[in-house]
Amino acid sequence: MMDYFAGLPGTVPHPERDLVHFITSDYRPPAAVVALTRKDHAKPLEIFASHPHYQNFLPQNQGAPKYHETTYIAHHFQMGSLVEGGAYGVNGLKIPVDDGKENMVYVVPSSQPKGNICTNRNANDRIAQNRNLVVMVTPQPRKNFATWNTLLPLDIKIEDTGKVTFVDTGKVWLAFHWGANAQRGKDDAKRIQKFKSGKSKTKGTILGGEAPGEGFSAIGIEVGEAQSHGSYEAFKKAVLGASKFESSNIAKGEVALTGSQGRQVGISWAPKVKSILRNGKQHTPTKDLWSAPEGEPEVVSLGWNTGTLKVKAGGHSFEGQFDLEKGTYSFTQSLGK
Repeated sequence: MMDYFAGLPGTVPHPERDLVHFITSDYRPPAAVVALTRKDHAKPLEIFASHPHYQNFLPQNQGAPKYHETTYIAHHFQMGSLVEGGAYGVNGLKIPVDDGKENMVYVVPSSQPKGNICTNRNANDRIAQNRNLVVMVTPQPRKNFATWNTLLPLDIKIEDTGKVTFVDTGKVWLAFHWGANAQRGKDDAKRIQKFKSGKSKTKGTILGGEAPGEGFSAIGIEVGEAQSHGSYEAFKKAVLGASKFESSNIAKGEVALTGSQGRQVGISWAPKVKSILRNGKQHTPTKDLWSAPEGEPEVVSLGWNTGTLKVKAGGHSFEGQFDLEKGTYSFTQSLGK
């Protein structure tokens, strides 16, 4: 199954046995969908998405999406975030990266002070993303404990340079910006030992951050790779020379990050986010289940309650149409060479 859809840096040593049902089935997905899954499209690519309420079957939950997502697909990493932050068993921000050793490993920033760092039960974070830039702000009380812990892979390089911490995972580089009532803290030795000792399914290390006092706190992150910055040293130089983390209005929950290549993203915390900035312009999260930002190729699109799915990838195209009144479905597809 993994070989069929591809898109992975290496093989899966212990695949799920239930995959045999997919492999032996007569059903084959449309060529455009397979190409999309394999990421057979231009990179980098940004996609907007939305998700309905978990109880979407209730009439009061059917008018609008519950969550709004941004996903950025680069050559050696992918970054996805939810405007509304994490809730229940998920975190609102994850960055899968290629570690250069035929492995896909996770970078997971979290304001969760205790428990599983890969989840965030507080559901108070608000997150804005613009391609490889992201800002994350939380209003939770943080008195007497550290927060902004980030799960990182093993065998990485960490460099602290004042208000910016750089992480070199091999093929992917990250810059963590501090200063918005957040600061580099002590790495959690107990958590690190737990991950390294094999008591957790995820093996990694923890980048520690602190947020002394109460009120709003925020971090900013920029991610780079060879295709965008050339080298790790060039990435560091560009970030230190051009990036800016603006947090003068953190008391109101407002932060903004200008990246090393001039892009900008900002957010103002609110129970229902109304103010997101992308390159200086106000951005309203889309209701569409899938859509493309302005200027991006539209590889997948599905409007809210429209019933029309369009996919373009790998030289193929597919359009499926579900008639919401008649309950009938039809599709057309075009195969490339």
